[in-house]
Amino acid sequence: MGNSDSQPKSGSIGAEDTIYISVSTLRCTTQFIHDTLLTTDYSIQRVYILITNTYLLYSAKKINLIDQSYNSNPLSLKSAIKNFDKINSKKSNKYLLIGDMLELGSHSKKLHQSIAPIINQTKIDKVFVKGKMASIIFTSISKSKKGKILLNNSQIIELIRKDLNNNDYLMIKASLATGFNDIVKDLKGLH
Repeated sequence: MGNSDSQPKSGSIGAEDTIYISVSTLRCTTQFIHDTLLTTDYSIQRVYILITNTYLLYSAKKINLIDQSYNSNPLSLKSAIKNFDKINSKKSNKYLLIGDMLELGSHSKKLHQSIAPIINQTKIDKVFVKGKMASIIFTSISKSKKGKILLNNSQIIELIRKDLNNNDYLMIKASLATGFNDIVKDLKGLH
């Protein structure tokens, strides 16, 4: 980690900005990183971007896990979905697990509703949600993309065990306080 020498040639990042990219078995293109940098809100002096793509080994299956369970807001979720869509998964399926975006105040319902049209424009195969507000997103997702509304953490384990196949992709995106980060740590064996 440290100052990045690979800043995009265009965009709003200045030489004085610091970009930290935490990478664990990065399997995405330079374009993915470039697009992530250009679609991030740069209203602060320093930018810290965590791109985490790890392999999750579960029941003799290797799942490509993109862990974004530490932060979610409308801008970061839309950007993550668009960038996830750009990953060439070859013959593997892409699954999205969304938790609630928290601290949105009285605009929460409207902001959650704004996510479904983005999802519907992608090649993401199935979308699963857990949480009251995330369920609002689910209601407007096209029928072919609907996975399930998950009610508890054990259903997340079941999703990975039963619905995902070897080499499939799973992106998990939720606000930290939803507890998804703890679930991911448990899945990775870090707890």
